[in-house]
Amino acid sequence: TVFREQHQGAEVPPYDVVEDGVEELKDIAYRALIEDSAADQYRVAMLLRRQLAANVQEGGRSEEASMALYTQQFELGRLQGRARDLLRHASDAGYPAARYGYGLALTEGQEGADKVAYGANLIAHACRDGDADAQVWWGHAALYGLHDEPVDYDHARNLLEQAAAEDHPRALSLLAAMYRDGLGVAQDPGAAFALTLRSAYAGYTHAQYEAAAALFDGVGTEPDEQAALEWLEKAVQAGMAQAELAKARLIRRGTLPGGSLEAERLLERAATRLYTARYEWADLCIALPAPAKWILAANLVQ
Repeated sequence: TVFREQHQGAEVPPYDVVEDGVEELKDIAYRALIEDSAADQYRVAMLLRRQLAANVQEGGRSEEASMALYTQQFELGRLQGRARDLLRHASDAGYPAARYGYGLALTEGQEGADKVAYGANLIAHACRDGDADAQVWWGHAALYGLHDEPVDYDHARNLLEQAAAEDHPRALSLLAAMYRDGLGVAQDPGAAFALTLRSAYAGYTHAQYEAAAALFDGVGTEPDEQAALEWLEKAVQAGMAQAELAKARLIRRGTLPGGSLEAERLLERAATRLYTARYEWADLCIALPAPAKWILAANLVQ
C-alpha cells in the first residue's frame, strides 16, 4: 500500500515472503509456554490459526474428506481450542491484539452465549489501547447499531479514522461507505472512491468489488470499463460470491467472453453463499437445451 501511494499506483515489484525458521519457531514457543510471554503467546495462536485455516482448505479438497469427517472435526476443534487458550493467557496479561482476538472468539459464541458480552468488553479494552482491528470492530458496530450498540456516526468515524490512519483496509472501506451513503457526513462520492481505492490496493476484497462497481458506473470517478473489469477479476479470484455473480451476468450479457459453461461454473460457486446466484443459475439452466438442466432449475428455484 505504501509503495503504491508513493508511486501513483504502480505495481509492486516482485518480493519474497520469508517464513519463520524452525529454530525461530522453537524460540517463540519456548517464550510463549515457559517464559509466559504474552506477545509470543499471541504469535503462536496466530500460527495455530493459520494451520487451522490450511487444514480446513485441504479437507475441502480431499476426496476422502467425508469418510474422515469426525477425525477432521476433532483435530480442527483441538487446534482451535489451543489457539483460544493461548489468546486467553495473552489477553489476561493485557496484550491488546490478544484481547481483540480472544474477545472476537467469545463474541462469535465459541465459549457459549454467556461469554459474548465479556468478549465485547475485551474488544473495548483493546480498542482503548489502540488496536486497529478492535477500533474497526467497534466502529462497525457504532456505524450500523450492531452488538446492542446504538448508532453513533461521530463515534464510528472517530474510530475508523484512527484505524484508517494505519491503512487498515476494512476501516478505509467502512469510511468510504459513510461518504458514499452520507452516514453522518455530507455525501461525497469522490472521497468515497478515493478511500475505496486505497482499501482495494491493500487487498480488501469487498473494496475491490466496490471499486469495480464505481468504475463501471462512473460514481466518484470517470467511467473506466477496463479498470473496472480488472478490479472485478481480483474479487472473483479471491472467491467473493457477489463478484462471481457479477462476472457471470457480464458473460451472459456478452460483455465478457466465456460462454454458458463459464457462467454456470461461476454461478455454481456463488450459489453456496448467495441466494440471488441460485436464481440466476436457474435462469441460465432454463435457457439451455437440456431437460436435466430444467430439473436442476426447478430445484434451484424451490
